[in-house]
Order: sequence, then C-alpha cells, then structure tokens
Amino acid sequence: MKIQPVAGWISFERRLDWELTKRCNLRCAHCISRSFHEHVPDELDADGALRIVDRCVEGGISQVHFFGGEPTTRPDFTALLRRCDELGISTSFNTSGTDLGAPLLETWSALRHRRPAWVSFEDVREHAQDAIRGAGSFHQGRAGAARLAEASGDEGFVVAFTVTRPALAELHPRDVLESFGELGARHVVFQDLAVPRDAPPRLTRLAFDGALWLAFLERLFDPAFNPPLAFTYRLKPLVLEHLNRRLGVELPVPYTGCHAVSTELRLLPGGTVLPCSAAVGWTGALRRFIDETPTLVDLPLDELLALEPYRCFCEHKNVRHVDPRMEPCRACHLAWTKCNPCVFGRMLDEEHTVQTCAWVREAREHEPQT
Repeated sequence: MKIQPVAGWISFERRLDWELTKRCNLRCAHCISRSFHEHVPDELDADGALRIVDRCVEGGISQVHFFGGEPTTRPDFTALLRRCDELGISTSFNTSGTDLGAPLLETWSALRHRRPAWVSFEDVREHAQDAIRGAGSFHQGRAGAARLAEASGDEGFVVAFTVTRPALAELHPRDVLESFGELGARHVVFQDLAVPRDAPPRLTRLAFDGALWLAFLERLFDPAFNPPLAFTYRLKPLVLEHLNRRLGVELPVPYTGCHAVSTELRLLPGGTVLPCSAAVGWTGALRRFIDETPTLVDLPLDELLALEPYRCFCEHKNVRHVDPRMEPCRACHLAWTKCNPCVFGRMLDEEHTVQTCAWVREAREHEPQT
C-alpha cells in the first residue's frame, strides 16, 4: 500500500522498526537500552503483538525490522514472522546470533517475504568480542551467523558492525571485511559507538576520538584499497567532504530530507509508537508519547499519528530544515566526528546539543521541573 501525503508529510512506503522485547541473553557493555527502559511499560503479550501485525497492514507498513533486546528470545517470534509473511509484509531482524535455534531458522528459510537478517558484532577477534559481550559470545555469535547464512540461501545476511576503540586502533578495514566475508555475510554496515560522558570503565574503554576514527575512514576509503566485501557507512557531509579533500576522491555527498513520522517509525516493546528515534534520547519527549497517546494495539496507525504529540513533532521536523535538501542534523557542527544530535541528546546533557534544533527545544520544554 502506498501512503498518501498527510499534513505535508513525505509520501513513501512505511517501515516499522519494532523493538520487540527488552529481554536479552547478553549484557553488552555498550547497550543503550538500560538508559531509557525504566520509562517503557512492560512488553506486549503474544495476542497484542499479533494485533500489532494486523495494524501494520491497516497502516500501510510494508517492512518490519525486529530488534531488541534480543528478538529471538520471544517464544512467539516465529509466529510473528509467519503472520507478517502471510500478510505480505517483508521482515528482517537484528540478532547477536547466539540464540538461533532450528525452529527459527526453518521458519526463516521458508518465508516468502523477507529481507536479509542482521547479525551484530563489534570485533573479529575472540578476546576483544568476549570482552564486550561476555565469555563465549564470539564463538556462539559466529556459529549462529553461519547457520543463518545457510538458512538464508543466496541472500546471506548483513553484519551490523559497531566500531569501537580496539577495532579502530588495531584492525585494518580489510581485516573486518575479510573475516565477515568468510563467515558468509553479503554486506557490512558500519555503525558508530557513542559513549556517555559518565559511562562505567568497561564502556569507557571502547570510546574513541575523532582522530582515530578519521584515520580508520581514510584507510577504508583509500582509492588504493580494494574492499573484499560490500559495505555501507552512513557518513555526514562534513566527513565526506574531509575525505574528498584528504584522499583526492569524489565520494558523493548525500542531501536527503528527514523521513521521520511518514516512513520510519519506531515501536517500543509496550506498543507505543515513536515518530523518530530521537524521542528515546529526551526523557520528556519519550514520556509524552508514552503517557499521552494510546498504543498501536488500541488505535490504528493513521489515527494515532493524527494526535497532538505527533502533529507537534511533525511541525518541528518541518522547521528544522536549514537547507530544504538536507537533514538538519547534517548541518550541525557536532556531525564532524560523531553521529548526529540524536546521539548527543541521548549521551550528553542537552546544553551540548545543537541549539537551533526545534525538536530539542520542544523536548526540553516538556522535561519535568526539579
């Protein structure tokens, strides 16, 4: 189903990023879930989750990406995959690879509507990976990824590789790409790690500075480097411009509008719809959506998005544009070495977040006064 424009929102097919569960069988040093889960109600039961899938069809959602927590820990995960498939919704999921049993892999192999599953890693060396996720996680994750590759056939799987200080300092990009290519991956998506300023030592050791990060990027995008595996690294224009100058290349600088509200929605374990991942970072905004709107179980998506908090968010997203071709966060000076203001809003106090962002200001206004 194609989505018709509503109140000036962009008209594209809708995708739902569904945080299916808070549960996980690992305790990764960098997991951000604990920073906001205290505000999130308990997760949906099996009937409520199936009801959400039906709402997806009603709301014109054509893709659902499951993550967590660890989505494979939900006993009804295979049932949700099958229901989506029956309704023509394409599915994918993000996993550590450590809990991929035969029933799930058989279900996944039989689906008609699916996109490549994602397996997450932070390193290609046993000692470094286990230091982040726990003893045994390296071999468990790689064994699970190999089984997923077999179940996925020609499409293989995608590696979501979160870069950390040890990897940036001690590995060449070739080491990363070759290792996952041998495992059966078809693609690697590099993701930046953002570390809170008050992080515990185990996490602080993973933090990296801009110089180390840029040195890794220069090796990755060096014209002399022939990558052994396809990869994606979503970089801001300022970073790409630096690489173009430094390396004498012509990497394309993207100019894209923000698709929040209209196309990319986030669903919390309790059924609350967030129009943008940024809402997770600002407690006041998160509480607004949780406290002031029904869940997707209770209300169809189009009716839910017509409620005041979502209309308010849409208005602020519209005025954020510094350049009509550009996401506002791409014009932020903080984009030079980090991800975007959404990360900074989550990881730092808001005084260090871009001051011209109307969404940040609106979120601050709804923070409880102490």
